Amino acid sequence: MRDNDYIYNLIAVSMREWFRTHRKPMMDIKIVRDLSRMTLEGTPGKLDTGTGFTCDTLELHWADNQRGISCITPAPDGTSETYNATIWHSPTLNRDVVRLEDKYGRQDCLLHNGNWAGEGPNEVTQVHGCTEVGRGYGQIKRPVDGNVTQFGIMNSVVTLEALIAHIKENADDQPFTVSYSWE
Repeated sequence: MRDNDYIYNLIAVSMREWFRTHRKPMMDIKIVRDLSRMTLEGTPGKLDTGTGFTCDTLELHWADNQRGISCITPAPDGTSETYNATIWHSPTLNRDVVRLEDKYGRQDCLLHNGNWAGEGPNEVTQVHGCTEVGRGYGQIKRPVDGNVTQFGIMNSVVTLEALIAHIKENADDQPFTVSYSWE
């Protein structure tokens, strides 16, 4: 082997090793839903980016993955499901949200702001198969009904903004995923 080939191979091996050890791994956001707390008022859960950001989530209850009326797969059999995700500007919400890949007949599933995921009689919902993010749960006054309250997720807008900023800062414009599971 010539000296130039040896040096080239040494540099190539060194560069591959440097990139392998210095590249940030793909961000995988984990959402774990609390099956024991699932009701017609919603399904609470916890979101963890694995890079220092956590918050609460709220979704519809499990209804066999029916579009618009069920929380996101997986079924309550304990298995996890991972979705490719992107930050996307929602024209409806007029803000950046997390958009999940279309999968299992479900389209346009988002992580976005909102307060309610109720499906019982006289309940209000602001999700139709998406996931709301926030910090804390409580009885929140519904604006249309005056003094009527409903279980919901709080501090949603500021939590979504913080989540989007965290992803932009920590994912470095790399693809990321969102994994759903039951607890």
